[in-house]
Amino acid sequence: MEDYRQVIVNMKQELILIRSRSDTDCYSGEADATIQLNKIQWKVPHLTLSDDAKLNLFERINKNSAINIPFRQWELYELPALKQAPMDIWPIKTSTQLEKPRWVIVAFQKNKKFSKSEKAANFDNVDIRDIKLHLNSESYPYEAMHLNFNENTYIAAYHQYLSFRRNYYGKDDQDALFDYEYFKSCPIFIVDCSKQNETLKNSTVDIKLEMESRNSFEAGIVAYCLILHDALVQYSPLTGEVKKL
Repeated sequence: MEDYRQVIVNMKQELILIRSRSDTDCYSGEADATIQLNKIQWKVPHLTLSDDAKLNLFERINKNSAINIPFRQWELYELPALKQAPMDIWPIKTSTQLEKPRWVIVAFQKNKKFSKSEKAANFDNVDIRDIKLHLNSESYPYEAMHLNFNENTYIAAYHQYLSFRRNYYGKDDQDALFDYEYFKSCPIFIVDCSKQNETLKNSTVDIKLEMESRNSFEAGIVAYCLILHDALVQYSPLTGEVKKL
C-alpha cells in the first residue's frame, strides 16, 4: 500500500516471502551455490502522537467506524511459453470493477530461467512489433506502435517507459534507469490504461494481452506481466478486522 498516506491503527501487518524452489536465478556461474537467508529487516515508518492528537484518535477509534483504504496493488503473472508464431494473445485474468488495471508492465526473457550461465535480472529484446492490452472491448494503446528495434524505431515504447516513471512516481525523466540505447537490449513495455471510461459499469473486466513480433516467437521465451490495479480494503480500528471489498 505504498500510495496510501494515512495512519493505520490496530491493524496486523504481515510480510510474506515466497522463495523459488531453486537459487539458480540468484547468481551466474558454473559452480553450484545455495543462498541462505538468516535475517530480514522490515522498516515501517511510525508516528508518535501528541496528547491532543491521541485523544482525537481514541475518540475516532471508539466510534468503531469502518475506514476504507484505497490503494494500488501489484500482481505479477507469467506465461511460461509463447506460441511459435508472430502473434500470441494471452488471456491473463478476469477482475472486478474495483480492481481495474491502471498500468500494465510487460517484459520478456529467453532461456534465462534456472540457467547458471545467464543473468536472470535482465530482460531480452524479442523483436516486438506491437503490444496491445484489451479490457473487455477497450484497447490500450488505441493505435499500433509499429516498433522496429533493428532499425532503432522504438521511441513510442521508450516514451511510455519514461511517462510511467513521471506519472506514477513523479520522477524526472533525467533520472531514468535505462537510457534510449540500453532500452533496446532490455526493453520494458508500459501500457497506460489509467484513463478509462468510468461510466461503463460492467460487472467484470476481462484482461487480455496481445503480443506481436516481427518474427515467430522462438522456443524458450517467457512473458511477464505486472498489473498495477485498484484495490480497496475496509478495516475497523477498534477490532482490527480487515475486509477486502
